[in-house]
Amino acid sequence: MDSLILDLRYAIRTLLKSPGFTLIAVLTLALGIGANTAIFSVVDAALLRPLPFPEPDHLVQVNSMVKGGVASVSPADFLDWQKMARSFTAIAATDRASMALSGEGPAEELQGETVTRDFFTILGVAPALGRTFTEEEEATPEQGHAVVLSDALWRVRFGADPRVVGRTIRLDGAPWLVVGVMPRGFAYPAEARMWMPLAWSPELRTMRGGHYLTVVGRRQPGASVDAASLEMASIADRIGADNPGVNINWSAGVESLRDATVGDVRPALLVLLGAVGFVLLIACVNVANLLLSRGTGRAREHAVRAALGASTVRLARGVMAESLWLGLAGSVLGLALAAWGTDAVVALAPEGVPGIAGARVDLPVLIFAVVLGVLTAVLFGLLPAWRAGNV
Repeated sequence: MDSLILDLRYAIRTLLKSPGFTLIAVLTLALGIGANTAIFSVVDAALLRPLPFPEPDHLVQVNSMVKGGVASVSPADFLDWQKMARSFTAIAATDRASMALSGEGPAEELQGETVTRDFFTILGVAPALGRTFTEEEEATPEQGHAVVLSDALWRVRFGADPRVVGRTIRLDGAPWLVVGVMPRGFAYPAEARMWMPLAWSPELRTMRGGHYLTVVGRRQPGASVDAASLEMASIADRIGADNPGVNINWSAGVESLRDATVGDVRPALLVLLGAVGFVLLIACVNVANLLLSRGTGRAREHAVRAALGASTVRLARGVMAESLWLGLAGSVLGLALAAWGTDAVVALAPEGVPGIAGARVDLPVLIFAVVLGVLTAVLFGLLPAWRAGNV
C-alpha cells in the first residue's frame, strides 16, 4: 500500500512537470467524457427513469391496430372499450387542444389536453388545489367549460394565487371556470399546460371513422400486458363483427406507457449515445498515443529506475497511476462540461420528448462519469504501461 501511494504521488509530480502534455490530455478526455455524460443524463431521464407516477409499471397505452401498425382510437371504440374491458381498473381518452388565453396579461397560445375524468385517477395524481372534472362536465360540450391549470402556468400567469380556483378565465374568447391546479412537476403529456374535459356530443359517441384519441389505462394487479392485449384484440373482433362497414381489419393492442411515450425517441437517443461513445474512443486513442510518445522520451528514465531495482510491475504501475490521474481530472472537467451540455441538449430537443426536461447531472450521472473516467484511464493506459514495463 505504501508503494502504491508513493507511485500516485510520483505520478502527480511527473504530470505537473509537463503542464502542456497534461493540459492537452485532460482537455481531450474531458471533451469525450463530458459529451458521453451529457447524453447519458438525457438517456437516463428519457429512457431509464420510471414514469413519475405511483406504480408506473401498471400504466399502459391502449391502441387501435391496423395492418400491424399502431393507430389512434375513435370515440365510439373508446366508449365500447370502457364498457367491455376487464383488464384495467379504468381507461381514459385524451386529445390535444391548443387554446389562446387572454385577459390575464398578454394573449398567449397554450398547449392543452382534453381528457376524460378518469385521467388523473389513472395516473394517481391529485390536484394541489381544487378538484378535477365531474361527470356532468364530461357529459356535453356545453357543460364542459372547466379547466385545470398546470403548476407552471398557475405561477407564471396567475402569480401562484390560490384564489384562482373558482375564477373565470377566457380561452379562445369564451369563459372557462378554473376548478383546480395540479402539483409541481406534473406534466403529462410533457407539453400540456392545462387540461379540459373531453366532453361527448351525441355525434362523437357514435363516431368510428375518426381516429384521433390517445387512450391510457391502469392494469388490474393480476393482468399482464400480454393478457390485456389478448382481451383487447378479442373486444376489437366483436366490435368489428358488429360494425363491418367501418371497423373491418381493425384490432387493438396494449403496450406499457413507458414504451409508448419513448418509442419514437429511443432509437435516436441510443444512436446519439453510440456516436459520442466513438468520440470517447477516439479521445482514448489520442491520449494513448500521447503517452506512448512521451514514454519514448522517458525510456532512459525507466531504464535507470529498472537498473536501480524497480520491477516491471512497479514501472507499469507508475504509468497506470499517471493514466488514472488523467482520467479523474478529465472526469471532473467533463462533469462541468456535461452540466452545460445537458442544458444545451434539453434546450435544443424537440418539444414533447418525454422526461427530457428532468435531465440533470445528479448522483447516478455523477457515478457514471467517475466510472467512465476510471475505465477510460485503464483503457488508454494499458499499452503505455506495458511498454514502460518492458524497457
